[in-house]
Amino acid sequence: MLFIFVWSMILLSYLVYRRRRPDLHAVSRYRMPGGRVMCIVVLAFFAFILVLLGVYPATQAALACTPIWFVLLALTYVLRGRVARRGLNRRPAS
Repeated sequence: MLFIFVWSMILLSYLVYRRRRPDLHAVSRYRMPGGRVMCIVVLAFFAFILVLLGVYPATQAALACTPIWFVLLALTYVLRGRVARRGLNRRPAS
């Protein structure tokens, strides 16, 4: 699931980049073959995979646990950020 999430974010970022900065994309040496169409095809494929994971009982548990995993990751990220900020705000002992 994490793989699908990460690559979906990459593809969505590419689509936003193409929409906001067409001038930079036009002069880029590294263009994606198929561009927008391939992004949409791959995102549709990912959606199809998620539907398949929801259909089969053997994979439904993993699909159901995915939101819980993302919540745990987000909480860990927030808590570690607070700890890091507290460490930066301390003054060194003189």
